[in-house]
Amino acid sequence: VVYSAIDEDAPCTLSATVIGEVVRKQIGFDGLLMSDDLSMKALDASLAQVVGENLSNFRSSMHARSELALNAGCDVLLHCNGDIEEMRQVADAAGTLKGTAKKRALRALSFLRAPDDFDVAEAERVLDSMMAMA
Repeated sequence: VVYSAIDEDAPCTLSATVIGEVVRKQIGFDGLLMSDDLSMKALDASLAQVVGENLSNFRSSMHARSELALNAGCDVLLHCNGDIEEMRQVADAAGTLKGTAKKRALRALSFLRAPDDFDVAEAERVLDSMMAMA
């Protein structure tokens, strides 16, 4: 998504203006920020403007997409299509969490707690009851 009134060229996940000025400052979000799926086609429309080069060359470089998202202010990167070569490029660009991103990740992890007890038999009973109504 491009909010042209804020950043006319870059989609939100690649926009330092959207992430830094809107998400971090105006909204005040200081939690761990994950990029959009870097392999999604929705990024394609704006990427050529952001990088100023032929999109077909850029599309092959998930590493470059990853760097753009990190430079814009994303803490962690999301890649969903399962292409192993692209996954390697994303992992290479991401490196090891450090600095503020690492602090945010550790803070997020500190909120994890053991799950509540789960009664499988009761869940199956509820499911069966709901399915009978369908």
